[in-house]
Amino acid sequence: MAIKLEGNVLTMHKGDSAQLELTVYDEDVKYNLDAGDSVVFDLRLLQTDTQSLLTKTVTEFVDGVAHIQFAVNDTANMEIGMYKYQVKIILVDRGTHTVLDGNFKLINWKL
Repeated sequence: MAIKLEGNVLTMHKGDSAQLELTVYDEDVKYNLDAGDSVVFDLRLLQTDTQSLLTKTVTEFVDGVAHIQFAVNDTANMEIGMYKYQVKIILVDRGTHTVLDGNFKLINWKL
């Protein structure tokens, strides 16, 4: 498991690399993310915190889909536990929208 989404809980192993694919729908119609749009993933200890622990911004898309990349160093020095995340899309012609938010569970792989 690199990263897993169940409900609104993202689970990831500490120090893993991973990719989260995001396809956006407006009702039942796929919205193709395109030039000028952006997707922002934000991770905080608490939802009310003003400082982010990790921010990922995607501005290039493949077939209208965002690929949020996590590198080994993104979580290697974080404590195991529960965090809060939020994903927003900023559409050049339609404003800013929160499309995902929930708990980010960082776990340790034990042999």
